[in-house]
Amino acid sequence: MCPVTYYYGPDPSKGSYPLSSANLHALLEIRELLSQLTLLEAKQDLADNPTTSEYQKVQPFFKEAGIELLYQPVERLSILHRKREMLSPEQIRPVLECLQTDKRPLWQLVEAIDLIVGLFQNADSSSLGTSMYYYSQMEWRITRSLAPSFLGVPMEGELHFDNDELENRIDSARMSKAKSLLKVSEIYGDPSEGVDIGQCYLVIGSLLTSKKFRDYVDVIICPAPFVSEVRTLISGISERLVNKVVGT
Repeated sequence: MCPVTYYYGPDPSKGSYPLSSANLHALLEIRELLSQLTLLEAKQDLADNPTTSEYQKVQPFFKEAGIELLYQPVERLSILHRKREMLSPEQIRPVLECLQTDKRPLWQLVEAIDLIVGLFQNADSSSLGTSMYYYSQMEWRITRSLAPSFLGVPMEGELHFDNDELENRIDSARMSKAKSLLKVSEIYGDPSEGVDIGQCYLVIGSLLTSKKFRDYVDVIICPAPFVSEVRTLISGISERLVNKVVGT
C-alpha cells in the first residue's frame, strides 16, 4: 500500500491543461527520450562487451518493463525504430560518450521515472458532480501497478508472457501469496469470509533488478490489536520488516 497524490487531468470541454498534468506529461516525454537512449546504449554495450554487459541480464525484460517508445503515433514509431536500427555501435558510441556524466545506467533512470509517475493518480470526478471529491476522502490506495517496469498481476486468471522464466516466477509468487492471504484472513476472522483473492493484485517487484516490492517498504501500518499477528506473518517473509510494523 502506498499513498498517491491525486491530480486533475486535462478537460477537453474547457480546453484547460492543469500544471500538475502538464508536469507529469513532461516526465513521460523524458521517459520516451530515455527509453530510446537506453535501447541505443544496450546495442552499443552488448557489441563492446558481449560476455560481461549487464544488458545481457536486463534486456530480455525490456518489453514487459515498457522500455520502448510507448506514446508515439504508429507512423512516427516506425520511422524512429527504423532510424535506430540503422545506427551501428560505432555510430552510437560517440553520442553516448557525450552523456558520460555521473549517472546510473539509462534503464535505471527510466525505472526511476516510472516509480515517480506511479505515485500520481488522476482524480477527475466530473461524473460524480462533486468538486475535489477524491481529495476529501483522504484515501490511501494500492496502485494497480506501480509503474511499467514494476510487475503487477492479478492473483487469479491465466497469464501469458513471452519470457518463460518470468512466467514461472509469477506462478510461484502467486501460489506463495495465496497462502499468505489465507493467513491474513485467519487473523481477521472466519477464513471462509476472508480475503477475496479475485480482487487482489500482486506487485512482485522490479522486472529489471533483483529487488522485490518489499525492498521498497519502510513501514507497515495496521490496526493496533493486530500488531503481534502481523509481525508473526511478516517474520516468514522479511526479518527486516518485523520491527517496522506500527499499530494505529
